[in-house]
Amino acid sequence: MSVEQNLEKNKELTMLIYVLYGISVFFVVPYFIAIMINYIKREEVKGTFLESHFDWQIHTFWYTLLWSILGFITLLVGVGFVILIIDAIWFIYRIVKGVLYLNDGKRIRPTEASLWFFVVGFIICTFVAGIFWLFFSFF
Repeated sequence: MSVEQNLEKNKELTMLIYVLYGISVFFVVPYFIAIMINYIKREEVKGTFLESHFDWQIHTFWYTLLWSILGFITLLVGVGFVILIIDAIWFIYRIVKGVLYLNDGKRIRPTEASLWFFVVGFIICTFVAGIFWLFFSFF
């Protein structure tokens, strides 16, 4: 198989992974299938523009999972619903942006914004959860 055919095959695989992530908005299983494919096929896309998409997808998986866990934990104090909604919007944004860049044949750059999103959001959520806890502990 030529390099060009291999790149096209991997581009189709990358699109399939985005589709699996998209479907996972409604079903959970494709979410975990997609991340397994990401890690299994990661070596095959090394050195191509698709490597950046795999990194983007992997970061999307882990940050979404962390925010979902945080959202479910904080449902008890009332702020979890907001966290889960924001997490879902962010997840959909990342999938749409990735698909658009992939269709254009562009490299996508995972930025430090992902880390800041998590750190700043965690601090804000902790603060809000603390306020809710204090408020409800008096009643």
